[in-house]
Amino acid sequence: MKYTLLLITFFVASIVVYAQPSDASVKALVRKQFPNAKAIKLGGSHQEKKYEYGAWVFYYTRTFNVTIPTEYPGITIAHDGGAVFTKSGGNYSFQTYSVGETKFLGVPKPDSKEIIAFLSEDKEKFLGNYHYNNIVGEVSEITIPNDVRYNWPNLQTVELIVNVTYAEKISNTELQTAKHTYEVVLYSDGYKKPWNKFVSFEQNNMQQIISTKEYSPYELDKMKTLAEIDEIKQAKKALGDLPKIEDVPIFESEKQLFYFIHNIAMTKDANTLKSYLYKTIASSNKESEYILKQYADTWVKSVVDNLEVYKKTYCKYPIIKEEQYGQVVFYDKERRRTLTYVGEKEGDTWKLNFIRYYPAKEEDVERLESNAGQCGEKPNLEVRKEKKYDIGDVVNVTFSNGVYLGEINRKDPNFSNRYYVKLLDDGRGYWMTEDNLSPGERKTETKKIGSVSNNSKTLSEKAKSTEFKSGDAVEIETASGKMKGKVIRKVGNRYLVKFDNTRYRDMWVMKEHLLKL
Repeated sequence: MKYTLLLITFFVASIVVYAQPSDASVKALVRKQFPNAKAIKLGGSHQEKKYEYGAWVFYYTRTFNVTIPTEYPGITIAHDGGAVFTKSGGNYSFQTYSVGETKFLGVPKPDSKEIIAFLSEDKEKFLGNYHYNNIVGEVSEITIPNDVRYNWPNLQTVELIVNVTYAEKISNTELQTAKHTYEVVLYSDGYKKPWNKFVSFEQNNMQQIISTKEYSPYELDKMKTLAEIDEIKQAKKALGDLPKIEDVPIFESEKQLFYFIHNIAMTKDANTLKSYLYKTIASSNKESEYILKQYADTWVKSVVDNLEVYKKTYCKYPIIKEEQYGQVVFYDKERRRTLTYVGEKEGDTWKLNFIRYYPAKEEDVERLESNAGQCGEKPNLEVRKEKKYDIGDVVNVTFSNGVYLGEINRKDPNFSNRYYVKLLDDGRGYWMTEDNLSPGERKTETKKIGSVSNNSKTLSEKAKSTEFKSGDAVEIETASGKMKGKVIRKVGNRYLVKFDNTRYRDMWVMKEHLLKL
C-alpha cells in the first residue's frame, strides 16, 4: 500500500512538471503585448529541441491571432504570431513573441483602372526587360481577375495578381502568344494616396500558351518589338515638345549650312537649337524619322548640353583653320580649340553629317568669355550656280595643264555635280566635278570622225518627221562624208550611234542629222 501511494504521488508530480502554459496564461501574455486587441484567438502549438551553448534547450510555441482596430472605421489589423516558452526543469518560462504575418482587413478595393494605368506607364519594368525587348507589337489589355485577392501588409502597400497576353519571339523563327500572370506589389505614401512605385514578378508556372507560329528569320526580325514601338513614340513626343521653328532654307553650299547652324547656336536657347539640328541633320544619321543613330545622338547632345560654353568660347564669325569639300574647321577665340562641321549633299540641299565639339574646361571659360577674341570676318556665302550636263554633251575640261574638249559619258548617281568625261582627242576618261567643266563645241574635224554636216537640208527635213529607236540602221552625213551605223541609245533628242566602221568610236547625234535606212 505504501509502495502504491508513492507511485501515485510520483505520477501526479510528473504531470505537474510537464504541464504546458494554459490558454488563459497565454492570452494574458498576448493581451499584455497587444493591449488594444479586439479579439484574441489561440491556435496550435509545437515543440522543438535545440543545442545551444553546450546544452539542449527545449522550446514550446503557442500560435495566436489578434484583431486590432485602426483609426479608420471598418479597417482592422490581423496579426499572426506565437508566444515562445522555454522549459527548465518542470517549469515553462515565457521568452519572446515570434514575428508572424500582419495584414489589414476591411480595406476598400483599390481602383483597378488606376492600377492598370499606373503599370502601363512603365511596361519595361512591369513585364521585365527580356520580355519588353522580345514582345512583338503591343500587349493586350492588362486585366485584374474578378476573384483577385488584395493583400494589404500595411495601408501603403497592396499585393495582387495581374494578367496580360502578348506575342513574343522565343527563337529566331518562332513567335509564341501566351497569357502571362504577374504578382504585383504597389506602394504609396499613405492611405488613399496615389501609387508611386511598384515591383512585379512573373508567375512562370501559371503561363498559358495560346499559339506558336513559324516565320523566316528575316520576317521575324522585321517585326517591331514593344521596345522599338515605345522608343518611336517617345522620340516623336520629344520632338513634338521642342519649340516650333520655321522651315530651314535650301542650302546651296555646305558653308551656308555651317554658318546658319553656328548662328543659331550663338543666338538661341538649347531647345531651339535642337529643333534646328533635327531639321537639318542628314538622313544617314537617322535610324528612322524620329530616332537618331547612337553616334549622331552623342554629337547632338555634346553641342546642346554644353551650349552656354559654346556661346562664350566662339566668335560670331570664327577664324577658319581649314576647309575642304563638305567640311570646315573653326578656331575658338584663342585659336587653340577647334570646332568641326561636316555636311553632305542630300537632294537639292546640304545636311549636317557631324559636329565635332569639345567644350572648354571650366577654368578656361571665364577667360575666353571676357576675351575679345581673334575673330574672322563675315563670310561671302554666295554660291555659283551649278551647270547641269546630260550624257552626250560636249564640254571643255579644265586640267592643271590646259583645257581639253570632252564628252559627258556618265553621271555620278550619288553626287549631282560629278561626271565621267571622255576626251575627244584620245578617248581617255576622267571623273570631273562640274566646277571644272564648261559648255564646249565639237570641232569641225577630229582625228576620230568629223562633226555632223549642217549642209544637207534634205537630210534634216526627213529626220524631223522620223522617229528612231534602238536598233534602227541610220546614215549620218559628216564633214568626213556619209557614215552608216546603228542607234544604240536615246536621251532626250540625242541618239548614241554605233558606226559600222569599227575604226570610229560611238557618237552622240541630234535627231535632225539622222536618216533611217
